[in-house]
Amino acid sequence: MKDQQILRTRAEQLAAPPETPSSEPTQVVVVVQAGQERYALPAHQISMVRATPPLTRLPGLHPVIVGMISLQGHVLTVLDLAALLGDVPDGQAGYIVVYRDSGKQVALRVRNAEEAVDIPLHLPRPAQTRPGLSGVWKARVTLLDLEPLFAEFMRITGGDRAVL
Repeated sequence: MKDQQILRTRAEQLAAPPETPSSEPTQVVVVVQAGQERYALPAHQISMVRATPPLTRLPGLHPVIVGMISLQGHVLTVLDLAALLGDVPDGQAGYIVVYRDSGKQVALRVRNAEEAVDIPLHLPRPAQTRPGLSGVWKARVTLLDLEPLFAEFMRITGGDRAVL
């Protein structure tokens, strides 16, 4: 009897017309995990995702800056995304996401790079009003706008724009 119900339910699901794509505008994002949270980064600003290469650590820098890497002939600053967002640096970070926009290139260290997905272009605003947080998708993933986040980091640290 229970098997018949399962088969009937499956048959109904298979017979249902496929969902039609939404006419709502979307954007492609790369979903990453930094610390215990998940974030979406606009894919058009990401040039590469890869396992973290060996870092050259520099003494005396802000804890957000975890080191430098040489990548495809360029020296890049590596920032810990969890620390950049005000959390503790993520000691389990295993990937870098290379951000490229506005003439700058920065590597962001993240715990995991999960997937690239289409999400709605217009999302509800997050409850927190910190720089860089621009929307919430499926109540579990926060969309980031990295330029305001970098600007706030530079303001707080009095940093040199050449670092970023």
